[in-house]
Amino acid sequence: MAESPVFQFTPSLPREISTTPTLHHLLTIIVESYLPESERNTAAVALATGHSQNHGHKYQHPRICGSWVEVLYELPCLAHTDSLLSKSVTALAAAVLTSVCISRQSISEPYLLAIGALRRRLENGLGRTEELIPAVMCLILVEVMIPNANVALDAHLNAVGVFFRSAGPEACKTGLLHRLFVGFRPLMIIHAIQNRQPTFLGLPAWIEIPFSEIAPSIMQAFFNEFVHLSSILCQMDGLCLEVSLQSTSQSEIEKQVLQSLLVDMSARLDHWEDTLTTSPFSYRRDYNHSHETSHEHEDDQNQDHRRISFPNVTMANIFTHLWAFQIIIFREMATLSTALSETVSSPEHRAIALARNISFSMDYLLKEDMGLFGPASSSFPLRTAWEVLKESGDHVDSAHVKRSVDRLVARGLLSAPTSVFGPDCTKSVQDDVDVSR
Repeated sequence: MAESPVFQFTPSLPREISTTPTLHHLLTIIVESYLPESERNTAAVALATGHSQNHGHKYQHPRICGSWVEVLYELPCLAHTDSLLSKSVTALAAAVLTSVCISRQSISEPYLLAIGALRRRLENGLGRTEELIPAVMCLILVEVMIPNANVALDAHLNAVGVFFRSAGPEACKTGLLHRLFVGFRPLMIIHAIQNRQPTFLGLPAWIEIPFSEIAPSIMQAFFNEFVHLSSILCQMDGLCLEVSLQSTSQSEIEKQVLQSLLVDMSARLDHWEDTLTTSPFSYRRDYNHSHETSHEHEDDQNQDHRRISFPNVTMANIFTHLWAFQIIIFREMATLSTALSETVSSPEHRAIALARNISFSMDYLLKEDMGLFGPASSSFPLRTAWEVLKESGDHVDSAHVKRSVDRLVARGLLSAPTSVFGPDCTKSVQDDVDVSR
């Protein structure tokens, strides 16, 4: 079946959010930015017929960000313009239009209307989980595209976790909640890792039950393997606090246990990478890209700048997050090496190499056909890479990360500087980059 004309990109998108947006209007805007082209036909057919064509609900290209948006067209509450979900979708559509420079109107009004509706809903009781969860998920995507929304973003990420946990793993086995769950689970796990806090998603019931009837994709299998990283990081923080107060024989045992956990997880990451790089799903390095070279890349020429490409966005997400997880483990090993009397292997050179891999992967994730789902999945690995490259003192590599962040901002992800560099280091980042120019 030919793709519906309503899903043709930019030229067909209206320049403003109308006062009475239609379902087609809102979903066209969102689907174009968060679904790969290969999946839009399925969404278009379902939107036109009211029946999902994705019976197995296994996305062709599972990914970190936005794979759940095709669920929106099946939610009846979206037909009511005064519903919380309708207001949240309107805010997301407005943000997307602004991000692609089609509309210059402010996204503040629709976003604030949605926030107000959410507060009223919470004050009056939670209501339907299948409306509340996607509504908050839409607001999270908006907050990635506006500056200085870190507090709201953090609160809403935590809230989605609370909503899923209250629903329970059995409710996430099939149907709409399953699709929302698998679409948002990677972000919840990454959020836990960033906060260095355990997550309920690491409990056996939450690893097994939601995938007991529909097998996990390779993306979900990857996160199943490493969901406990956040718990290890939390234990590391507790150990560091304990050692700073008083070193005991118990803390020495804890150091050895954590060392074993880190070594084991690093070995499993190596196994994943070895398996993937010897498969048809491996990445490749592109050394010859003179047709794309411009003045913004001139600083990279003496460094043998490489671009890494992938067979699809799924593998781009897996590899960049695999490298980020490995870097985190290497850095924790370095912390342990100062606390243990024996030498702990901490391959700094490998961490730098992996950080460069992440940086060189940004050209792929920022391609035009990656919509917003490619750029929006890059902040966590890019921040991990930035921390290593900045400490290494390589100003050229640091400058390349800075240019990637500039490109994220140009694509509409205005939270990128804070997400990658942190909330308080704007000036120091600029100073570091200026040295290399």
